[in-house]
Amino acid sequence: MLESVLTAIINNAKDFRALDTDIIVDGYLEQGDAVITIKNNGPHIANDPIEEIFEYGVSVRDGAEEGEHLGQGLYMAKTFVSRLSGSLTARNLGDGVCFEIRLPCVG
Repeated sequence: MLESVLTAIINNAKDFRALDTDIIVDGYLEQGDAVITIKNNGPHIANDPIEEIFEYGVSVRDGAEEGEHLGQGLYMAKTFVSRLSGSLTARNLGDGVCFEIRLPCVG
């Protein structure tokens, strides 16, 4: 399930990045959570509120590379992360977008 989440978010970050820029994936522990961030350099998410991008069927195509976005990948990712008792959020950065996955550590 987590592999599907990461694949959806990384593919989305890749499709909406500025040409020839990297996708940065990082992971760390914070306050009992495992945190994974996926960042790109590219256009900001224009949706207001930004959480709309996680709704079924919502697709923002401006700035996307070739390929079709049906508005299902981020919805699926958010649903799967919720089933794991975690959270998935997105925020605009100065030069791009950051997605953050938080999952409770089991131990």
